[in-house]
Amino acid sequence: MDKVIQPTIVLLILSLITEKIANFWKLQYESLASKKELETDEKLREKNIQLITIVVGIIVSLISKANLFNFFKDNFNLFWTEEDFKGLTLFSNIVGSIVSGLFLSLGSKFFHDLLDMLLQVKNLKRKLNDKADWEFDNISEVDEYIQGNDVKKLKQFLDDTFKSIQGYYFNEVDYENQLIKVHVKKGPTGIQDTIPFKALSGKTKLFKVQIIEEADEIKTLGMTLKPSDEIANQDAYRNALKGSIAYPVVRNSDNKNFILTCYHAVWNENHDWDIFLPVGKEDVVHPLYGSAIGKIKFAFKNSRLDVALIEPGANVSIDTSIPLLDIPKATRKIDETDKRRKTTVKIKSITNNKIATSGKIEDVEVSATIKYPDGQYRSLNNLFRIKPMDNNPFSIGGDSGSLVVDEWNYAVGIVVAGNEKDITFAIPINTIFESLNLKIKQ
Repeated sequence: MDKVIQPTIVLLILSLITEKIANFWKLQYESLASKKELETDEKLREKNIQLITIVVGIIVSLISKANLFNFFKDNFNLFWTEEDFKGLTLFSNIVGSIVSGLFLSLGSKFFHDLLDMLLQVKNLKRKLNDKADWEFDNISEVDEYIQGNDVKKLKQFLDDTFKSIQGYYFNEVDYENQLIKVHVKKGPTGIQDTIPFKALSGKTKLFKVQIIEEADEIKTLGMTLKPSDEIANQDAYRNALKGSIAYPVVRNSDNKNFILTCYHAVWNENHDWDIFLPVGKEDVVHPLYGSAIGKIKFAFKNSRLDVALIEPGANVSIDTSIPLLDIPKATRKIDETDKRRKTTVKIKSITNNKIATSGKIEDVEVSATIKYPDGQYRSLNNLFRIKPMDNNPFSIGGDSGSLVVDEWNYAVGIVVAGNEKDITFAIPINTIFESLNLKIKQ
């Protein structure tokens, strides 16, 4: 498995380089940088961008000598040596690198998803070989283990089934009562009344579908600034969105400090969602006072992340204490146990300066289709869903990026979206930290 994972990581890195260069090239030409109104013109633009990506991919692959034929050899090395220019070796390196270049044009998302799948398979194999995972004290624990795997399989099936339906937000699974609650935008969806599902036992179960129409959209919780709100000059304010600082974090590799928040909370319309490239509009300011905070250094929006790392300015210091909450002890991973016991969680909302808002974890490992600031709908996976404790919303506009802490004062996630009433979605903190090699600042 490691022999497959290693070349996949190499191709992921090279595909990121390819995308950065291709995007830079694209931004130099107005005909490629802007979307076209006519469908024929837009298809031609996309075709030209794809050709640029292929050319850049081949060039990057040739420069790095990313010979696909040698990836699975024990002595595989990137970059050219004198031995690589001899006879058939040279021919093999050129052809193999061109083939790799064609693969690079598939994009970093392809290799990211492939790597994610390979790592999951590797982890599954490790678990299956771990005898302790198969030791149970009674038959009820066996049933619970099987049901847990059935629920995961059903959730994946439902996500694949519903994600292409316009107006779909998310679903809730009541496995014991064989009921699926599907939350959608008001209007016809064409979702059937019952869904058959084949469990791991081989038995087919028929799940009843309950359609729940949401009066309020599930959207990112970056707040739009309104007239009379205090603003700064055009050099400081690049868009009308604001969110919340999650927490100061530290990169493990070099102990560099960053401020964590959601990408969409500090996004500018000139930024690319798929791959973040600096375009000269990365200044982050306090939305009320206009004082500079720092610059966006890294930003990520993919199937599991919507985060940005802000490099604070030289004169900026971020306190580790959270108003109305204690300093987090550490971070921890959310799992099925939190769903079963409905773990209490809290945030410091931007609109409440008297008491922290409280909620409970309703579900874990869920997916949601979310409306983003540009009006487009995008999906996020592996979220956990929070319900408020009372009739007041757990989060509202402007809370995107807020740190979610549990009843034991452990950081467990950051707010990413909601309907500003009874639904909030959060990205697990361990997903962010493991993906970006971060730790919480102590």
